[in-house]
Amino acid sequence: MDWPVVAVVLTYNSAADIQACLESLQASSFQGMGIVVVDNDSTDGTPDLVAKEYPAVPLIRSSANRGFGAGCNLGIRAAMARGAEAIFLVNPDSYVEPDTVARLAEFMASHPSAAACGPKTLSTTPMSDGENRLLYAGSFRRWLPMRQRIPGIGQADRGGPTEPLTVDFIWGHGMYIRSSALRDVGCFDEAFFMYYEDLDLSRRIVSLGLELWCVPAAIMWHDAPDGARAGNSDAWRWQYKAAAQRVFHRKHYGAVQGAILGWLMAVVESAQLLRSGRVRAFFHHASAQLTTRARTKRKM
Repeated sequence: MDWPVVAVVLTYNSAADIQACLESLQASSFQGMGIVVVDNDSTDGTPDLVAKEYPAVPLIRSSANRGFGAGCNLGIRAAMARGAEAIFLVNPDSYVEPDTVARLAEFMASHPSAAACGPKTLSTTPMSDGENRLLYAGSFRRWLPMRQRIPGIGQADRGGPTEPLTVDFIWGHGMYIRSSALRDVGCFDEAFFMYYEDLDLSRRIVSLGLELWCVPAAIMWHDAPDGARAGNSDAWRWQYKAAAQRVFHRKHYGAVQGAILGWLMAVVESAQLLRSGRVRAFFHHASAQLTTRARTKRKM
């Protein structure tokens, strides 16, 4: 493998989406990008599909579903072991524009203090009037450490920043990160099975005095069924979110302060769900918070 940049795509039951993702990466105008697919023990034939349709793409088959961070780490370490200078994490239900990777690589080459950057992300589900729906053009901390300010999320993509800007968090669905930064800070914390491992990694990067950026001129598309403005709600997603929030708070703030922050986060999030009329999501969220805390208490 002689690729300066490697796109790592983690799959789990992604047969319906993976081809559009891989086709977009293979159509990239950036010269010198490889692709590695890691499959997290899918049951829908995803790895066999990838092996058949994309035989030149290295495929790592995990023997178990180890979670998002652990699965990505398999691909990251494989790429770094073969000399990749940068890793581009891409969710399988995402696809990129032809110039996306080139724009990200060009930005990083001209900003040596940047450890990682992310593209502007648009939803694959447009607004009701057909306008593009914005998902991500930078994420910033609020007064609660896990609460994010995400300008324009869920709204029509009209205007907004066009020049690169520093951010507090880069989301894991589309994160372009230097291998040198990963060697300094470490890969994803595998204590997070799903959700918020990207916030944890972003925080660790910033704690070393390194910079995180959003590059709005680089664009990717992503499906976000559980996003902040999603109309549906799945109980299992809230269970994973509650568990990940608890890991984050205890890791960065200790047991006592972490517990206080966790309750504050739960109250604020509950109020937001009720204000937005997402009653089903409110009950899923409340149930997840209570069962996660009860499970943790039993272990103590």
